[in-house]
Amino acid sequence: MEPTVLPNSGTGQHIADNDRASLLAVAHRAVAHGTESRHPLDIRSEKFSEALEAVEAAFVSVYVDGQLRGCTGELEAYRSLVSSVVHNAHRAAFLDDRFPAIQAAELPRLRIRISVLTPQVPLEFRDENDLLRKLEPGVDGLTIRANGRQATFLPSVWDTVSVPAEFLAHLKHKAGLPLIPIPGLKAMRYQTENFGDDERASQPS
Repeated sequence: MEPTVLPNSGTGQHIADNDRASLLAVAHRAVAHGTESRHPLDIRSEKFSEALEAVEAAFVSVYVDGQLRGCTGELEAYRSLVSSVVHNAHRAAFLDDRFPAIQAAELPRLRIRISVLTPQVPLEFRDENDLLRKLEPGVDGLTIRANGRQATFLPSVWDTVSVPAEFLAHLKHKAGLPLIPIPGLKAMRYQTENFGDDERASQPS
């Protein structure tokens, strides 16, 4: 349930413009490398800024002609931000089984969007109606867990699903859970800082 445009929702900026540009550039390199070798790009010998070496979690979405062609990421931070972006750029471009893999001929039309996640925080609620009241549309990403299943929606999904009840219903469907109230449902929320090629194109070189 991801948008097919390059949205501009999320938290305030904490990643500097030059670091954003570096992340987008290395994400494009990862996809281009994958079209040639089908293997992830190895950046272990490269040096990046302190901010990009910090441990943070990211999602990467890839688009061709404005249409989503892959989106993967990590909810928990356990490696450097640049490593998370490179890894998930490759996965989004070639291993998201909802879409065909990106081809070399499509690279000139490729656009990439990166979402850097804040840590997930447990959301306490009395019942699902209370959960819906506590959600902040356009701001909160949400992860739900129940009966051994889990699913998440990035905050950008609010661009296409603006009603909390509908947002939760689609998320339950994604997780393979029933739409009725679920005993023991757990929820975590988070926010994202989003940026992509649309912003990079407008920045001075």
